[in-house]
Amino acid sequence: MAKRKARFLLPLVLLFVILITAQAEHALTPEQCRADSDVWGVPKATALTPNDYEFRNLTRDTAHSQAITAKKLNARIDELSMCMRTDPTQSFRYEEGSRAFNIAILLRLGEFVSRHQMMNQFYKEDDNGQR
Repeated sequence: MAKRKARFLLPLVLLFVILITAQAEHALTPEQCRADSDVWGVPKATALTPNDYEFRNLTRDTAHSQAITAKKLNARIDELSMCMRTDPTQSFRYEEGSRAFNIAILLRLGEFVSRHQMMNQFYKEDDNGQR
């Protein structure tokens, strides 16, 4: 009976250890959030000093950057979302950075639709209620 329990519990324990280890590897610290934001050019900002001009520049530069793929932007957006919870003292900065990266992706999508002459199809489907 004890061997049957052990055989059943061992995989559960291993799964639990793997999950805890994976979470620990992906846990962000406030220092990492701030360092990554600095590297990505996310302006320092608070609700009192939002630095709108700098965020517009970040959006524009990111949208046209050949070095930053859309997949990288999505990863940055995900990280900034985690940083809002990890480092609430700078959550406004992370929120604005995420917004800038999301807008950059939308600009790229708009250019893709235009480049492939899909705008008329988009309008037609939207007029038909396809959303």
